[in-house]
Amino acid sequence: MLVLSVVITTDTLPQGMWQGFTPGPAFFPVLIAGFTAILAAQLLLKAWLGPAPEATDWPGIAVLRTIGLVYAGLLGFFFLTPVLGMIPAITLFLLTVMIGILRQPAVGSLIASAVTTVLIYVVFVLWLGLPLPKGFLGL
Repeated sequence: MLVLSVVITTDTLPQGMWQGFTPGPAFFPVLIAGFTAILAAQLLLKAWLGPAPEATDWPGIAVLRTIGLVYAGLLGFFFLTPVLGMIPAITLFLLTVMIGILRQPAVGSLIASAVTTVLIYVVFVLWLGLPLPKGFLGL
């Protein structure tokens, strides 16, 4: 992971981190590679300092069911985005996962969905000026 992070950073950095006041083509790959390098360094440190990890069993049927339901939600998100628009589809997906699949409290899920959706709108539409897919609602 650490080597891959370095390769990604060195290959994409020449493309430019900024173009005017907006992120350039290298911004997000370098950002992700940086976080990946931090995670890789933490994993290496843990492997050096900690005891050897024990072998674990495969996840139970409940975990596999949860993973399958989240993937089904992603598939639904993929098909609903052109119909509803990206912003409503993201909100619906987040609420479905948090309330319907993970059984989180409704109030916290509503707040987290609202904050996430607003942040996505602010970053991609207002800041970067990217047109997100719009559905029949115009959102």
